[in-house]
Amino acid sequence: MQLPPPYFKSSAPPELIRDLQQIENLADACYRSLRLLTIPRNVAIWAALTGVIGRAEQLVAQKGYASQAHVSLLQNLSRSVAQIIAWVGRFGSQYFAARRAFRWSASLDSAVNEAIFVAHAYFGFSANYPLWHKNLLLAESPDKQTVRFSIPGDSGTLRVRAYLQGIRPSHLRPSQGLPFQPGMEESVKKSIAGLVRAGSKADGELSFSYGRPKRIWRALYEVHLKSLNALFRRDDRFDLGGYSIGDFKQVYAGLLAVCSLHENACYLRGLKENAYPLDSAVLLDRREQWQRLLSDLTSIQFSKVEMMVKDLTFDDDGLPDVYVHPFVPLSKGADLLGVAPQFVLNSRADENIIRVCSHVRPEVHDVLSLAKEDEMRETLAANCRFGLRVGGPYALPKPLPDIDVVVEDTSDSSVVIAELKWIRKTLRATEHSSRREELVKGIAQIKKIRQFLSGNTDFLRRTGAITQDLSKFRHVYFMVISRDYLIWNSEVGCPIVEFEPFLGAMRALSPLSTQIDDLLEFDWLPVEGRDFRIEFDRKTLNGVSVESPIFFSNY
Repeated sequence: MQLPPPYFKSSAPPELIRDLQQIENLADACYRSLRLLTIPRNVAIWAALTGVIGRAEQLVAQKGYASQAHVSLLQNLSRSVAQIIAWVGRFGSQYFAARRAFRWSASLDSAVNEAIFVAHAYFGFSANYPLWHKNLLLAESPDKQTVRFSIPGDSGTLRVRAYLQGIRPSHLRPSQGLPFQPGMEESVKKSIAGLVRAGSKADGELSFSYGRPKRIWRALYEVHLKSLNALFRRDDRFDLGGYSIGDFKQVYAGLLAVCSLHENACYLRGLKENAYPLDSAVLLDRREQWQRLLSDLTSIQFSKVEMMVKDLTFDDDGLPDVYVHPFVPLSKGADLLGVAPQFVLNSRADENIIRVCSHVRPEVHDVLSLAKEDEMRETLAANCRFGLRVGGPYALPKPLPDIDVVVEDTSDSSVVIAELKWIRKTLRATEHSSRREELVKGIAQIKKIRQFLSGNTDFLRRTGAITQDLSKFRHVYFMVISRDYLIWNSEVGCPIVEFEPFLGAMRALSPLSTQIDDLLEFDWLPVEGRDFRIEFDRKTLNGVSVESPIFFSNY
């Protein structure tokens, strides 16, 4: 008798596990016929980068820069090109051509189109199968060639998933565009236009070059550094294992300056010649020249820049993502490095460098992790309205966990007792399992704290954490406050709320209890139908198909 679908892997019938494994094996072999694998390795990788730049620029011409369509396309292209580079690196030609072979052609365009299509379709398999193997998705197979994945949980789980993908209710939506859009002074725009008009020279129908415009780079560097100062959330003094976050911020601002000039110059060149200069779209330079340029531009020690460039160099055995690792090797020995400016200009450098650090130097990341709670607490204390009292951490008798933060509003007779969790955003699908475990641990911790304090209501008053016995407060809240990752848990006595909405409640002028009660209505989460919709997307490769839920914003 057939059991009703869908199933977690742990409870699936053997025949379903067998059928799904066969589908996965066929999908995993989808790269084998790609034409890019038959041409010189560096030409194939350069072509993939160039091809996605061309597609991004086509959309900009139609929809505008930093539009929702532009941002979404770049995210999809980032995944696709990273997968293509990984396939080429593992299974492609071992031959490296001379740099002069980097010339766009109709045959390359066709081969890149094919590869992007396959890589995009393969993402439907590679993003969902790891979650099925971790028992985080349900699966069913309507026939032996199709697998359909679905998300377990109720509407709250779906709202959290949408929130993690950047979808917000109307009152919390950011202005259209990117996290930061550096303003470019008219004088800089005119200088770039002059560079294209007079300083560039044609090397071919789709190429052009210019000198080293240090004055323009320095002007753009100052603009981008100011933007990064507003964007970065970590203390500049934190050591990342050879350089500080402040050092990295300056060097990345230098990289942004070089990339923004090049992107704008290519755009203007395309208008002038009525053809985007695809042969020159990828920034190319020797590793040492990249390092020297960024060191000279920022005055950061060369050895530190050398280490940063190494950390930001694409490695398909590491964390393959051109947002995170923009320097892509294009020669044997990885001496020649290519950069696609569009991904650098649309990246979150503050988050990405922490991801890199966690992978290449785990011990440094562990030190950073220990400071996260202090930073969250300090941010809350620095931004709370007058009349709120913020303190922590407070040690409980062992083996109980510490209380991370206590917020008291004496005028309202209310107090919040919370665990703080700043959890690194996921880069791989398999990371969801460990992130979830961290928050489940936080729920268990706050339950233990609540149980202890219910029998020791005078404990926090005696330690100085609050001004009176806990039993005398009219409003007492226990919760987990999480930053950058979230799971749905509305359980009375230990809900999970996200840091940014909680911070907004701390700033509000109304009583703390009013703000927390509103927060626990979860109106800061998007609502299906109103703010987002879920559609099942079907992808087919090698005769097998995957159907998976995709979240779309309704704005």
